[in-house]
Amino acid sequence: MYLLYLKWCTSKLSLQSRTVVVFVLKSVNKTPGGAKMSSIPNDWKAVIDMNVVTEQNPDWIEVELENILKTAIKTCAEWCLDCNKDRRIFTSLSGGLDSSFCLAIIRQFFPRMVINTYTVGGNENHPDIQFARTIAKLFGTFHLELIPTEEEKRFWTYDFRNAFPNDADEPASGDVAVFNLYSRMAYDGAKAVITHDGIDELLGGYWPHRGTTGVEQESSFRVSWMKLAPEHLKPLQRDADHFGIQLFFPYLQLPVVKYIASIPINQRTSRAESKIPLRNIAQKYLPPEIIKREKKGFCDGLKKF
Repeated sequence: MYLLYLKWCTSKLSLQSRTVVVFVLKSVNKTPGGAKMSSIPNDWKAVIDMNVVTEQNPDWIEVELENILKTAIKTCAEWCLDCNKDRRIFTSLSGGLDSSFCLAIIRQFFPRMVINTYTVGGNENHPDIQFARTIAKLFGTFHLELIPTEEEKRFWTYDFRNAFPNDADEPASGDVAVFNLYSRMAYDGAKAVITHDGIDELLGGYWPHRGTTGVEQESSFRVSWMKLAPEHLKPLQRDADHFGIQLFFPYLQLPVVKYIASIPINQRTSRAESKIPLRNIAQKYLPPEIIKREKKGFCDGLKKF
């Protein structure tokens, strides 16, 4: 058990954030057990041109995928610790399957390290806020909830436009939310952050993956993978670069992408259930309500619930 006490603070913070949930660890080590990092995490550019529907291996083994995922998460967490001056791990937390599983593995490998988690939500009743609060408590993180007022949302949008004045399009709420999330992380001292992009595209987390079969389903995987960089990764990278933050992508590590690409697509997702392999693996680490939770994108956090 990691929690010593839970403190609520509803006063406004700098950078237009409010409602803080703080989880304090009983004790904290300065090093992750002296473990030596065995490899350097690749960035998303190293895998984005790969084919995610390769020659399929029907004899793939779930425990092999589990070990590959755990190694990728551990490696990214080690480098995140090394890059952050005070040896903390920073990560977003929506309370969904992807971010919760990643946090569970990080805590397994680093039981006494400080982990800072962040959630964005339109109000305190939003599912992201509620589920992330549960997971942060379970794994003992310092957890910050960003719940902006309407006025604060306008400030957030102004800051975003000021940072990127050449953008002609009206910024989406998700872009503004991520920008201000990284602003807050940088304010808290983050130089490196773990993010969870890519696993939906690899394991079929979207409805087009699930609502189709055969050639059409295969095409949906390729299309969503092609959209990943321009619609998600490049804007994410731009925001992080603006604040001098390095991003680590556990789910986009080369061994992860290569292994999942060989899993038959009808074993990755179905009309009834998305990301089947990850949900099966996560049963060892997460409560059932997280595994069964309906998907919500992190950018959905500013929508009213």
